[in-house]
Amino acid sequence: MALFTEDRLRNRVRNQLSKGGYGSIYDSYETRAKQILNESISRQKLFSSQSKTYDIFLSHSSSDSEIVAGLKLEIEDLGYSVYVDWIEDPLLSRANVTKETALTLQERMKNCKSLIYAFS
Repeated sequence: MALFTEDRLRNRVRNQLSKGGYGSIYDSYETRAKQILNESISRQKLFSSQSKTYDIFLSHSSSDSEIVAGLKLEIEDLGYSVYVDWIEDPLLSRANVTKETALTLQERMKNCKSLIYAFS
């Protein structure tokens, strides 16, 4: 039995979206899911990503933002902190990965207790 299914993760983020305040009903779920995740950026008042530690580094494909949003919410509901690169470090460019980008991600991984690789 799977702990998280794709349907469960999609439903989790859709339920969060239905609570309101996340874009227009005409926006795709993916767009609205990104809005949920981007809220995390404004919560980073006390710590920078460089010094903050996380329970989990969530490695994923950027094309799976809705599923990643649901997975992040489910994991956080279990009481764990989750690092997602484009939320915690929005200036990192996935379109132009450089040596500096790779080094930054390696440093972030060092600040995480574990890694989850989400694949689809």
